[in-house]
Amino acid sequence: MRKSIVFILTIVGVGVGAVWSDAAFGSDIEDTTSECRGTCFWAAPRPECAMFFATDLHVMYLLSDPTYPTYEWPGVIAESDRDPIFAAVDFGPMFNLNHRSALGVTAHFGADPDQWRLGIKGRYKHWLDRHSNIDFGAGIVAAKNESGGKFPAGATFSLSFAPVNWIAVTVMHERLHFERHFVTSGPVTVTGTERLWYGGITLSSKPGGIGAVTAGAIIGGIGLIVGLGLSAGL
Repeated sequence: MRKSIVFILTIVGVGVGAVWSDAAFGSDIEDTTSECRGTCFWAAPRPECAMFFATDLHVMYLLSDPTYPTYEWPGVIAESDRDPIFAAVDFGPMFNLNHRSALGVTAHFGADPDQWRLGIKGRYKHWLDRHSNIDFGAGIVAAKNESGGKFPAGATFSLSFAPVNWIAVTVMHERLHFERHFVTSGPVTVTGTERLWYGGITLSSKPGGIGAVTAGAIIGGIGLIVGLGLSAGL
């Protein structure tokens, strides 16, 4: 119940903040492309940029409990123990169609202590003024872990409100299909769908890019060390 209330308040906060920002600052962008620059490395509307790169680092917390049912057999119980902390990175090009709207596509990589996700998202960004925006993303995602299950493609959705260009409040939803195999008196296959709601903070622009590169370097370094250790028989 507490997580549901937090989720509802998050949605309401995103909507109220977006409406207030559009009313207060909506006239801040001029509809002009005469001096529009070409490519920008950080997000900005026209006339500053015709095209820019989305560099987003999401730090999320699980607001809902996993919804797939618990399966039980003699001596076997299959249930969720998913960690509530989730981090994800989105990176890709976006194109300003005009002074209000931008479309693009981003690669999506996410991980929690239980499994990683890899996918691709279509993105729409609505500029409220030169610094604030609403961002919607939707795409396909596949998840995999080491528990012996297969994870076919699922779906991912995100909605963000950024009061300033480099930080946003984000709600994210994932539908992860799973297939797990168990052996009791004989082989048993369990299939289902997890429906997960997350809420948290997104770092964009320079902080997001720096954070994503740093996180990637740390994860890559740990993976390299572990791989070298395993190959050396440590």
